[in-house]
Parts: sequence; structure tokens; C-alpha cells
Amino acid sequence: MPDMQTALANVLNSWNQPEIKPVNTTQPDKRTHLIKFVPTNNVTRTTFNYIKLNPGITGGEVSRALVAQGFKQGSTSSVMTQLLAHGQIRRDAERKLYALVDEYVPIKNSAKRKAAKSAKVKAVKAVKAPKPAAPEIKPATDVGVMLSTMSITQARALYDELKKIFGG
Repeated sequence: MPDMQTALANVLNSWNQPEIKPVNTTQPDKRTHLIKFVPTNNVTRTTFNYIKLNPGITGGEVSRALVAQGFKQGSTSSVMTQLLAHGQIRRDAERKLYALVDEYVPIKNSAKRKAAKSAKVKAVKAVKAPKPAAPEIKPATDVGVMLSTMSITQARALYDELKKIFGG
């Protein structure tokens, strides 16, 4: 067992040495999330790839398969709706899904898309459609049939014209 003087000398020497903190390489820099978005579970890409690899599958089947892989059902159905809206997948008359592009493309910011859509809607509203032509009235031979097929305003117009012809 070392004597007391040797033990104290070792303690004092350890106090005088500067501490070197080891660099922790397992923790990422706290600012990296500000620089680039890092996806956590990639549910969108997985959903797209599943539909691409299984063409003709329904949305319910996609959701059930991805829930079994650990994704949330609400997330998968929401992602399918977004992919449909952005034209990356399509749904046929039998509600089966098919990929329209070869590779998944990240979905654009919805605020920009809404602004573009509202501008498009405003442009469409500015165009006036021509008024439809008046419906052709076929003459009927029975007065009761004629009156039952006319609206009130048509019947009044007929009355006024007949009044001009027959007087009164």
C-alpha cells in the first residue's frame, strides 16, 4: 500500500493537469436541423414505393400493409391523398392505385400550391360564360297540357299575347 505522501502527490498532480473532454461523435450538432430537414420515418417515400411495387392495390390494402410495418394508419391515408393531389399516383374507377412517376418526388409546400391554385381560380372566374339559349317550346294541341307544362311567367306572357290578339 502506498504511503500517504505518494497518494497526496498523485491527487495533486491529477488536479494540476488540464481536463480534456472527449468529443462525443454520437450526438449530432444541434444546429443541423436548421440547415437541412432530416426525415424521421419517411412514411411518404415508403407509401409511394409500396404503391409503385404493388400496382392495382387499393388504399385500404396499402394502409393495412404499412400499419403492419409500424406506420400510423392516418399518416398513410393522408400521404396517399397528397400523392394523388400532386399527380404522383392515380386512382382508377375501381379505386385501385398506380404510380405515375418512376421515382418519388418530395411534395411541395402547400402554401405555395394554395396560392397558385387561388390565382388559377380567380383567372377562371374572370371569364364569363355565354348565356344559354332559351329552350325551344313545342306547341301542344291540348290547352290543359300546354298550361301544365308552362311556368307562371310563360303563362302570363301567353295571356298578354292572346289579349293583344283578341282584345279585352
